Amino acid sequence: MKILQTWLHFWGAIFAFACGTVSLEAAPQLQDLLRPITEKTAEEADRQTTPDKRPTATRAALTESEIIGILLDELTVQLDLSGELRIRPVRPLPIVFVHPGEWDIEVSAPPSLPGSRAFFEWTVYSQGKAVSRARHPFHVELWDEVWVARQRVRRGDSLSRPAIEPALRDVLAERNRPLDTSVELNELEAVTTILEGKPLTWRDVEVRPAVRRGDVIDVVLEQGSLSITMPAQATSDGKTGEVITLRNTQTRREIQAVITAPGRARVHLSGTPPNS
Repeated sequence: MKILQTWLHFWGAIFAFACGTVSLEAAPQLQDLLRPITEKTAEEADRQTTPDKRPTATRAALTESEIIGILLDELTVQLDLSGELRIRPVRPLPIVFVHPGEWDIEVSAPPSLPGSRAFFEWTVYSQGKAVSRARHPFHVELWDEVWVARQRVRRGDSLSRPAIEPALRDVLAERNRPLDTSVELNELEAVTTILEGKPLTWRDVEVRPAVRRGDVIDVVLEQGSLSITMPAQATSDGKTGEVITLRNTQTRREIQAVITAPGRARVHLSGTPPNS
């Protein structure tokens, strides 16, 4: 009998569920559907549908090109460099975060460029505050237009074009600083053999003497308003502005004179000329 009751109860429950008289979850009542939304529920709904509009402090990392660009500009100005400066970091630059549009870099330039490798220092400011200081090694190049031998130049030769021509060179890669093209060639001569393709340095050239030993030049003797020109022979080489010893070609008497130009010198005699 008990088994039969259990069996009838099971099938009765199945029948009731099929007819909709029993639900697994309680159906919402009318008063639940008409109840107003509480304040907490409204805040939650608004938070789900409206993005957060509160301002956030955004920062961005400076790029390597931004830092290098400022370093190049500042170093060129502070060191008064001619030519094109090129720098490349030996290792990656430190990462610095700043507020976009509110940053600056202050560069501390060395007294001079020591060579093809150097350390540079700078400070990064953001919103008026120092946020980073760095001292970093760089590979350095300074490309400038200098005088280069187009063909072999022998000792004693005057420097002239086309034997000498301008060319771009990394002047920091040279053992001795080359002569830039602002140096006039017409007053220079080679003091050693200069090979083809070699940049000229002050070790290779010197100012050409205005007077050479053995030259017979015009000497102007001045005393007050009186001046006399006579020939004399140079006993040594001399450049413009130098004092050398000259020998009178007739009396063989030696005098000291100042070279004023190629082939010319001047002697100022003290005292008052006769019949003045």
